[in-house]
Amino acid sequence: MPDYTIIEHYVDKAIALARKHHEYLMYIDRYYIQMYGDEVQPEMYIGSNPEEYKLKPKLMKLVQPDTSGLIVTKITDEYKEWKPVPANVVQKDIKELESYYSIKLPDSYKWYLGYMHFYQIFWNIDIKLYPSPINVWQSVLKKKNDEKRQFILDKGLFSIGEYSDHADICFDLLDEDCENGDYRIVYVDHESADEPELLASNFQSLLSDILTKPEPELKELNASEQRLFGDILKA
Repeated sequence: MPDYTIIEHYVDKAIALARKHHEYLMYIDRYYIQMYGDEVQPEMYIGSNPEEYKLKPKLMKLVQPDTSGLIVTKITDEYKEWKPVPANVVQKDIKELESYYSIKLPDSYKWYLGYMHFYQIFWNIDIKLYPSPINVWQSVLKKKNDEKRQFILDKGLFSIGEYSDHADICFDLLDEDCENGDYRIVYVDHESADEPELLASNFQSLLSDILTKPEPELKELNASEQRLFGDILKA
């Protein structure tokens, strides 16, 4: 059996990062619902008490070397905090997704889907793989691929995440040099119609590269950032 330790290591570390800053990173907000059309699944819902965090800043910045950084908002009483749960993905589920797109997914990615269910997790701020919530993980992948069919599927790509908020991270299904369907990972900016750029030789290499980065740090906004986001801070 192949060694997929790096996949488990990535997911475990990314979930631990979200838990560490759960009031900023571990909840479903309006933006998520707008992007994916789904609220937190009952099996993954965990009650939270925003009163516990009322003295913490409304906005913080997640920083990491060689990334654009990320402004994060503190949870409010209208948002729902989530928890990860063991995956219930079976081979039949994978086959249905592959049949829907007439593709063959890498075994490493199938293992990733079958490890844990979670919402947004990441270690590299600029590389965010799509959420994989229980019951609706397939619909998340279908929505993100179907809505950009012209830029993704029609080019022989399959989207699995977002790169720096402006491009799609994809399997290159036309990769003739891959072994056993272990496609190279590329990113493509469909707005500027750029040609795909190489990110990693395969899925496990992508996760291995991600984990070489130091842990993102949560910091308070500086003076210029406070002025920039003044309206939100006062709301």
